[in-house]
Amino acid sequence: MAAEAPAFAGHVRALQAAHFDDEGDAQPQGRDSMTPQAPGPSAVHVGNLVLAPAPESGQIDAFAAQLGEALHALAVAADWQRLLLVPLAPGARWCEEDGRTHPPLRAARAALRQAGVGPRFGGALVCSPSGMAHWAGAWFWMVRCGALAPGVAFGVSGHDLMGELCPHGNLHLCLYGTASPDALSALARSSGWRVVNEPCGDAFGPAIAGRQLLV
Repeated sequence: MAAEAPAFAGHVRALQAAHFDDEGDAQPQGRDSMTPQAPGPSAVHVGNLVLAPAPESGQIDAFAAQLGEALHALAVAADWQRLLLVPLAPGARWCEEDGRTHPPLRAARAALRQAGVGPRFGGALVCSPSGMAHWAGAWFWMVRCGALAPGVAFGVSGHDLMGELCPHGNLHLCLYGTASPDALSALARSSGWRVVNEPCGDAFGPAIAGRQLLV
């Protein structure tokens, strides 16, 4: 990973050092994951972007299905040929059961298990733009409803960026080195995304359906 995407690898390493102890447990003083992490002297932070896909309707189920197409269009436009998805918590498991029964979340976990990402899998995933399109819906529901699912960062081979998908379905990007915020903004707009200049919000109302606090 470090050879393919050094800025991304450095961001994740620094982030894990800030957020987690040697046992993988969270530290309360950890910083926000999109804070620039000084991944190395050759990768200077050049800016952050928040990108939102334009939903064709206010229906969240339709949005989850369309997210894959939107991500595929952006990846093709930006020449993201090889995407790397890495859990932010060291040793975190993608599909560990936590008792939540929201149907879209259960379907997302089932889709991941069918693809070989079982409850004990804690590694990284590598995918093409078409693979990202296939994973997007499950990824969205895991992030949105799976409170115990690990945060997942993504990088792109040959590109100086680190990104996350938030519970609202927006992409949060931290750009380094040769990455150009203006150029990526233009590519995103041409691919049907919009640049979010206000605080990240939800297109489906103030409540996040499917979230619940289990004590």
